[in-house]
Amino acid sequence: MPIPLPAATAAGLLAGALVVRPLAFHYTAPIGQRLPHRTCPTCDYPINATRPRDLKALCLTRRCPGCAGRIGPAPLLPEVLAGAGTAAAVATGGGTWVTAAQLWLTLIGAVLVITDASVRRLPDHLTATAAAGTGLLLTTAAATGSPGSLTRAAVAAAVAGAAFLLLVLADGLSMGDLKLAPILAALLGWHGWTALFWGLAAGFALCAAHATALLASGRPQRRIAFGPALIIGTLAVCSVTP
Repeated sequence: MPIPLPAATAAGLLAGALVVRPLAFHYTAPIGQRLPHRTCPTCDYPINATRPRDLKALCLTRRCPGCAGRIGPAPLLPEVLAGAGTAAAVATGGGTWVTAAQLWLTLIGAVLVITDASVRRLPDHLTATAAAGTGLLLTTAAATGSPGSLTRAAVAAAVAGAAFLLLVLADGLSMGDLKLAPILAALLGWHGWTALFWGLAAGFALCAAHATALLASGRPQRRIAFGPALIIGTLAVCSVTP
């Protein structure tokens, strides 16, 4: 039975508040700090999302219970990312398990987008979780006869991994990008080679647009977070590919 789009959007918004926002707080720690980060960056108050008071602080007030300083991602950012991604995945109607794989990448991807944009970091914890869930869900989709190809998904992941390895060796991308690319390529490859091409092309185009905007604003950067562009481009293409 198809999930009504308003219900899917509401569920995505709720997941953004209760799942994406706390995870984004815990993983937006600067390079060199242990992950997940569990203390207020201002007063070192220990924040534990399993405690109602701390969960309320992370998801609603965005203020540390210890010092009342602002904590966590910007207002509505996790909710909008998760809500829009969930609505797009459900609207596509690509089969139950394929939709589940896209939803999985939407939620983990929202955390990665915020983390990479904030601290230029794609934590291994999150990329490994994304890979495990996507692989399991696509394998289940193949076993249940969903339209698509698991073999093509695996080959696409291998091709993307090799291509991104060359870019890393050329000092063009980070190791985090290398670990992320095959996961996204697998989902794109499930849909087809055309989806793989356009998904990766969209990621590079978005990154180029971001770099151009920074240059035009007089704020050029040597390293630009590529993860957000790659994730958004992939999910956008998957959302218009049955």
